[in-house]
Amino acid sequence: MKSALSETILRLDAGEVTSQELVETALKTIDVHHAIEQRIEYSRVEALEADSRRVNGVKKSAIDGVPFGVKANIDIKGIVTTSGARNNEVPATQDGWIVSRLRELGAIPTLTTTMAEGALGAVTANAFTGSCSNPVNPQLNAGGSSGGSAAIVGSGALPFSIGSDTMGSVRIPAAYCEIVGYKPSRKSISNQGLVRLAEDFDSVGLLTTSVRDLVSILSPLLNSRQNVAYAPIDPSTLKIVGSHLSTHADAVGQDAVSHTLSRLGAGGQIAPHDFDAGAIRRAGLLICELEGSASLGLSGSPTQPGFSTEFLSIMNFVNTLPPAKILEAKDRISQFQNQASALFKTFDVMVLPTTAAGAPNLNENPSGAADLAAWVNIAGLAALSIVEPTTKRSVQLVGESDQKVINLGLWLENQPATNH
Repeated sequence: MKSALSETILRLDAGEVTSQELVETALKTIDVHHAIEQRIEYSRVEALEADSRRVNGVKKSAIDGVPFGVKANIDIKGIVTTSGARNNEVPATQDGWIVSRLRELGAIPTLTTTMAEGALGAVTANAFTGSCSNPVNPQLNAGGSSGGSAAIVGSGALPFSIGSDTMGSVRIPAAYCEIVGYKPSRKSISNQGLVRLAEDFDSVGLLTTSVRDLVSILSPLLNSRQNVAYAPIDPSTLKIVGSHLSTHADAVGQDAVSHTLSRLGAGGQIAPHDFDAGAIRRAGLLICELEGSASLGLSGSPTQPGFSTEFLSIMNFVNTLPPAKILEAKDRISQFQNQASALFKTFDVMVLPTTAAGAPNLNENPSGAADLAAWVNIAGLAALSIVEPTTKRSVQLVGESDQKVINLGLWLENQPATNH
């Protein structure tokens, strides 16, 4: 299992590479995937400082001096937060919470990454930055809306990146680019400094090449607020279930779930639930259009400087609906959240496909691509998207407990897979 962050830390500790060299390489990356929006030139200064600390034996943490990427809708001091649009020209005056905390640990924001405009989209096909191609196969799309963050990690340009996940926007590109994507449970990681799309659904998330690397970030990131221990967990100590939603995936996706459940010793258990994930996503989309329009300062006009007409057309759809339709969507969401809360108290982890199919062609945008992911945000649950090794298709582990989800991911990563 490739662990880009772990390998980078080992090389830094051994003196095989300096932080300045890592940052310089990242800044000079040839962006063949349309994954980079801005290069943070002052990261060179932070790299010099990190190297000085390491030489003097006073490094801030294990990830001191490691460069990382940041999705373009998360504030970085001195950098314009574009959200994939071009309406804002004012640099942020302070870092978002996660960037600030990572800086405290010595990690270095080096590149901002491309995204679907306004963070709305299961592919990254942006009118201003182009279509973000997939490092696994450049003829395919990297996914969205955090496509650039996934591509920059999948291509090896950076060992980890930050994204946002409102309706699957970290997990979908992670799945397509065959890396790890983590969406924390509601409010477990601060969203301060994130340009909001939907207050109740938004999560700042992480993209890495392994669960081990994810833990290397989360452990120091959260240890000042909570005492969390990450270690592989014996699946026999958990109640693990499958989902009827798996039938919405293609044969490869269903096989990925079957292999995973078999490895976990939970092959025949299916959660006793029945909800329409597509209908839940569509209700959530209306909330994203409503709240995202306010957050981005949209006027409701079909044309507005700094935004594409296609994006405005999508966002303005909510304005064509009678108020009763919005109330109906909010009621559906409230009922579903209560249903999901009760359901997920009956087991620990659900296993299902992250996406219904593999990565789409570069210029395709399949409808319903977020159906298997969006309901998780609306329910406020934790989710970890990992690659099932025999099929190379992604499955997601979903549960109320971030710790159990991640620890189960560690167990799967540490156990050799066999063909079934």
